[in-house]
Amino acid sequence: MTIFATTPTVIYTLALVFFWIKDLHSLADALQILSLLLFSTLALYFSKQRLNLLKSQREIKALEKEATSHRDGLLKIIHLTSEILADNRLPLGKTGRDHLQAIYKTAKELLEEK
Repeated sequence: MTIFATTPTVIYTLALVFFWIKDLHSLADALQILSLLLFSTLALYFSKQRLNLLKSQREIKALEKEATSHRDGLLKIIHLTSEILADNRLPLGKTGRDHLQAIYKTAKELLEEK
């Protein structure tokens, strides 16, 4: 159960209202009970918004970490393919070299999109 649980808050608020309703003698008393209901509703709304905000922040951090991981992977692909393409001693053949150049170009484009 979270600290901002809806059901217990509503139950406690209604219990307080029913407890105090028998002591209503003036308009001021009724306004105090009404304000209790309004503030408890407002508190529930703000607590839910706060929990949604925290959840969104956690999701953003996870996505940033994932993006960094993908960026690092692309940099490694670019680095390794450029090293292989620069080494003329490797017997790649024209087709192999063309494929590596396509991989290098695609990785560079993906990195530039981010």
